[in-house]
Amino acid sequence: MDLVKLRRGEGEVVLAPHIGGGILSWTDRDQAMLRPPLPGALELGLVRNLAAMPLVPYSNRIDRGLFGFAGTRYELPATFGGHAIHGVGWKRPWTVTRSSDDTATLRLDHAPDELWPFAFQAEQEVTLGEAALTWRLSMTSHHDGPAPAGLGLHPYFPRGGDAVARGAGASLRFAADGVWLNGPDSIPMRRAPVPDEWDHAGGKRVGATVVDNCFTGWRGPALLDYATHTLAITADPLFRFLVAFTPEDKDFFAVEPVSHMNDGVNRMDADVDHGVVTLQGGETLAGAMRMDVHWP
Repeated sequence: MDLVKLRRGEGEVVLAPHIGGGILSWTDRDQAMLRPPLPGALELGLVRNLAAMPLVPYSNRIDRGLFGFAGTRYELPATFGGHAIHGVGWKRPWTVTRSSDDTATLRLDHAPDELWPFAFQAEQEVTLGEAALTWRLSMTSHHDGPAPAGLGLHPYFPRGGDAVARGAGASLRFAADGVWLNGPDSIPMRRAPVPDEWDHAGGKRVGATVVDNCFTGWRGPALLDYATHTLAITADPLFRFLVAFTPEDKDFFAVEPVSHMNDGVNRMDADVDHGVVTLQGGETLAGAMRMDVHWP
């Protein structure tokens, strides 16, 4: 399948619908706004090596791939550290249903299988603006009864190239009212106030603090400050959780607006704000994020 190129002003977005509906690249003024694809991304069809990918019908991990819903126990393939992760959308080719100079719409029709036992149709709309990118994701349940649902958007960002070696590079700013602390298996154990070392409200250099956690009560924006520009991330209220992944030893990081906590489908009977939605057949869950480039 061909790549889809969107252009507007000095910006260009390249989509790879056949590789998990992923975004291959986004540049503005010839500068990468998202992480450039890693080696072998296109040749091997590795969506996790692209710049961004959709998360549907759930975000992040499901503990050992096991969950119960409406009186039935389900088991998904546990392929990532002993867990199921990130749903179906990133593992399947998407179909381009509409395309113009600056907007493309992609669709995925999912029938029940080993990856997810409930039927749905998902849609992405990617729109390139003037120094801005809007990414909308939705899913409509086609199951004949209730089904759990969640969405997430998973962009990767560059840390800042050569600046990283000098101890500089990107800084990340965002506010949250809590964070889920993980156990040794990366599954949430308990919600806690944001510790001082993880508090990004005043900005922290990416990599100085290592997190791979789901923050709660995020209302945006998340600001990525580079030497050359600032990238502002905002999202619809549906995405009130934010997963931040800031590894110490990588030249990229991730800031992911998501609709529910990690392993949320296993917390639906608990007295916590898990964020997982129950859809009836024909009902739709939808939300969008926007990324705006601010040049000096």
